[in-house]
Amino acid sequence: MLKPQCNSHRFVISLNGVWEYAKSCPLPGKEFVPEGRLAVPASWNEQHNSLYHHKGRVWYQYRFSLPELPEGKRALLRFSGVLYRGEFYLNGQKLGEDNTGLMPVEYDVTELLSASGNLLIAGIDGDRYDSQAIGHGDFYEYGGIHRPVTLEIVNAVRITDLKAETSAAGSLKLRWQTTGGDKIRFTVNGQEFSFDAPAGAGEKTISGITPWSPENPKLYTLSAQLFEQNKVCDTFDLKTGFRTFEVSGRDLLLNGRKCRFDGFCRHEDFYIIGKGVNDALNVRDFELMKWCGANSFRTSHYPYCEEILELADELGFLVIDELPFSSLKKDQMADKELQKNAVIMVKRLIDRDFNHPSVVSWSLGNECQIEAPESEEFFRIVSNEVRSADPNRPTTLVAFTRPGEDHAYKFADIIGINRYYGWYAYPQWGTPGEPGDMKRAIELLNQELDKFSETMEKPFIITEFGADCISGHHSMFGQQFTEEFQAEFLKRYITCLKNRPDVAGMHIWHFADFSTNQLPLRVQGNRKGIFSRNREPKLAAFAVRQAWTDQKGLGLELLGDE
Repeated sequence: MLKPQCNSHRFVISLNGVWEYAKSCPLPGKEFVPEGRLAVPASWNEQHNSLYHHKGRVWYQYRFSLPELPEGKRALLRFSGVLYRGEFYLNGQKLGEDNTGLMPVEYDVTELLSASGNLLIAGIDGDRYDSQAIGHGDFYEYGGIHRPVTLEIVNAVRITDLKAETSAAGSLKLRWQTTGGDKIRFTVNGQEFSFDAPAGAGEKTISGITPWSPENPKLYTLSAQLFEQNKVCDTFDLKTGFRTFEVSGRDLLLNGRKCRFDGFCRHEDFYIIGKGVNDALNVRDFELMKWCGANSFRTSHYPYCEEILELADELGFLVIDELPFSSLKKDQMADKELQKNAVIMVKRLIDRDFNHPSVVSWSLGNECQIEAPESEEFFRIVSNEVRSADPNRPTTLVAFTRPGEDHAYKFADIIGINRYYGWYAYPQWGTPGEPGDMKRAIELLNQELDKFSETMEKPFIITEFGADCISGHHSMFGQQFTEEFQAEFLKRYITCLKNRPDVAGMHIWHFADFSTNQLPLRVQGNRKGIFSRNREPKLAAFAVRQAWTDQKGLGLELLGDE
């Protein structure tokens, strides 16, 4: 499925805006009496007091008009992402249901459109259902239409899919699907070449390219033109980067050179909009990550919106794109229906994100119960499906399991390790150490990493480490929850990890504070961010910047500094 775009043969109508809503719809798909208004795209939870804790269904409706379509044109309705389940209707006719959540769905609605006006209705469930291949975690589980809703006007004969696999040497392997046509022509970096459209695949070496990297995220526009009897009937422009990412022993290689991941775990989370797409927020987040010296992030713990990955492509971030298999227990992983749904999720995620040069690894999951034997079958299924859909990108598996006690790390190329020594105590592991005792924390961390090195000949990344901090809380005595403690905690971890040649990277938990379900350990959310939820820096932000960039000072620009 291609992301909608405007060009000489395609036109996109946004259906974002203010929709009507109700918690019940007496006749599904038919107009209902609204209870109020909801902005789309956005979560519903913080838009209305009565919806914050609502986990049931919310019905949305939206009216729109458009002229009668010219002959030969088709209209494709796309919901780019909802949580957790969607049921869709246009003018009283059911279009379909989607049980994956997060992934785009598309319907050809040409025959259902009316020149006199149209009524679009969506019923969205705000909680996962049994056997849904979406895990859970310590983050607020928002409901709503979180990503854009569009109507794309296209030609009947068109390109329906395009995949580009590249290398730093300039190789370009293409796969495409069309609804017709006899020839397809591509242009990239001033070089033009054609194939028979029914072939569906072709290869070419592109000369004079600059490899994509965080230091120089060079993107090229691959333009595709579909012909039928010497007439152009569709075009599609795809931004791509030429790069090679691979695992060699314990090293991660980008374009043949050893690279290191310095970055963050993140969440799609902000005041009022919840998980809703917001371009200004995304731009600001990337600006702050760059300011810190980061070059990487993990899409913890689910696939992020396409707009975030597009910015990662443009700004040069290495992304571990995570499947939403978070904190699955052994009985869930043994559930045959969930396994089937997991395969569907893998196919749809890789189909959506395959073309992003920033996506260098697929994460198979996060903190699932991989010490249980049931995890072996589940992750074998997931791993096989990932490698079938994309044989070239390495895979990552993130877990909280101790070395030698898992049944699933063998399926991953890169090992992700989550550890919070110095913040949480782990009496179940027999590892004495008071929370806040950083000397003991670093000793325990080094001991455990030594064991991982002894037992695994794979690169490993410390994919989570961090400490909560309430902005504005200070202490001269190194107390937890203060800005001073969080800054010192992260400085000591970063120093330890930078000095270990067997560690391929680190992702701090977390980039910014975020909302969670209510727990005794959470003070209006998880406070491990080095930025507050409204993106103001804590003391730790300056400490991390200095550690990753070796730049002195606060890195601020004052009035008159331009």
